[in-house]
Amino acid sequence: MNDDAQRLLAEVARLTWPDTTDLTCPEPGHAAGHTCLARPGRTDADADAVARELSARYGGPGPVTAAALAALPRLDGTAWRHVWTFSSRWIASGRAADGRPALVVARRTVPSVSDLPPGASWLERLTAVTGWERTPALSIDWAEHEARLGTPLPGDFKETVDAFGTGLFDGFLELNGPERIRQDAAAHARSGPAPWRPHPAYPAPGGLLPWSANEHEQTFYWLTGDPDPDRWPVYATEVGPHEGQLFDCTATEFLYRQLTDPGHPYGPAAAFAAHWFLPAG
Repeated sequence: MNDDAQRLLAEVARLTWPDTTDLTCPEPGHAAGHTCLARPGRTDADADAVARELSARYGGPGPVTAAALAALPRLDGTAWRHVWTFSSRWIASGRAADGRPALVVARRTVPSVSDLPPGASWLERLTAVTGWERTPALSIDWAEHEARLGTPLPGDFKETVDAFGTGLFDGFLELNGPERIRQDAAAHARSGPAPWRPHPAYPAPGGLLPWSANEHEQTFYWLTGDPDPDRWPVYATEVGPHEGQLFDCTATEFLYRQLTDPGHPYGPAAAFAAHWFLPAG
């Protein structure tokens, strides 16, 4: 990647984190709330290299949603092709009317749960607070995965994976699918009981079944003692052979509280002005 592209990526990083930088555009007549950046090279190869590096830093680009389009500037026929989300920022690349690549960082409205009706589900709250616009539900054969795993999984978790897919909340918290759960469960079972005392690893009776982790190598499990998986509490552990902490809630509630409670012992809530989801791949 050439020096111009490296400087461009450094400018994106400066405008994106911390996300308190004022977004003003040097282009005459452009409204506030975004910054147009020097175009990422003059060839398709240059633009593709920048897009690949943006994906490496900010996750695979998401769909150009209605919320993104409302925030992105309307620049004389520019067609936005890829959009990345990072806290209270959109990063978008596209092609200008003259055919050259375009790149912009724009302000993203902080998602809120304030418009939800009383009694909204934890999934509805998680969807609202991340600003997630659902794609069609994934086609996951849960019955097959559960048969191979040897147990049904909690209904709220299956609905959450169907809605979001697999990926990362706030670039920090994993949401794993059934195949990854089976792989992690097998790896934990091979490791023996020491790291999870006083609880064994699944498939031992009442064992711990991992469903998520974060960048700090903290791991989140279900404690599977109840015959009804919808009643399984969450059990969180630190790195190493330490006793964990029990949370009497579902996985979806646990994820929501991690994102929104600044005092949560396992959450990034205080680190970001807004929350988002990065789909895997």
